[in-house]
Amino acid sequence: MQINTDLIYDSEGTFLLLNPDVFDAVDTAYFDASYWQKNDAIKGQEKGRGTTWFIEHDAQQLVLRHYYRGGVISKFNRDSYLYLSMKNTRAVKEYKLLQALNALQLPVPLAVGARVKRNGLFYRADILSGRIEHAKDLVQILQTTANEALFATIGETVARFHQAKVYHPDLNIQNILVDHMQKVWLIDFDQASMGKLSTSKANSMLSRLKRSFIKEVGRHNIQFSEANWQALMRAYQAALAS
Repeated sequence: MQINTDLIYDSEGTFLLLNPDVFDAVDTAYFDASYWQKNDAIKGQEKGRGTTWFIEHDAQQLVLRHYYRGGVISKFNRDSYLYLSMKNTRAVKEYKLLQALNALQLPVPLAVGARVKRNGLFYRADILSGRIEHAKDLVQILQTTANEALFATIGETVARFHQAKVYHPDLNIQNILVDHMQKVWLIDFDQASMGKLSTSKANSMLSRLKRSFIKEVGRHNIQFSEANWQALMRAYQAALAS
């Protein structure tokens, strides 16, 4: 399969990468919610550290997200990051990783675009990705149903990423989606990487995921038990061995 070359814009401190299968022109406004609002293209939003915008563009469903800091540092630095090189900015790294995962046909969002705006030693960044249609995260799913088949599919899916040596540092059940065909997807690959995955890192991902299940039992009363986790792990180990 031939992969089209990204549309690239680099001028006056602003750097863009755009997927030519989605956009046929280069415009930094694609990364501004106001642009989409003016074009009546905002189809929804979700609040977190900031606002995630759901957009419709030429019949394609997109997600626009600005990079915000978390933790204590966010109290005095909300969205500014130290600039070392363009390839090491969060937006470019996540975009390029999504491209690589798309090429492997792993269940992740489409890489759509990245923007980095540099100001001296620091930068701010945004990313556009494809929206997984007809999907809900596991918090929503598990509030109403839980079955061994679903947990087995989750285990098999995580194993596929580990076979590709993908490290997802924030694997929690809000970053796992299930669509209307019961296909499992992983999202939010900020700070993720591919190429080196030690046993300890793989185990840390699984431990984080299990803690997330347990946490959401208390927070949102999801359906989850140790038997569910064992079903996930059996499928995960079987997939790795196959």
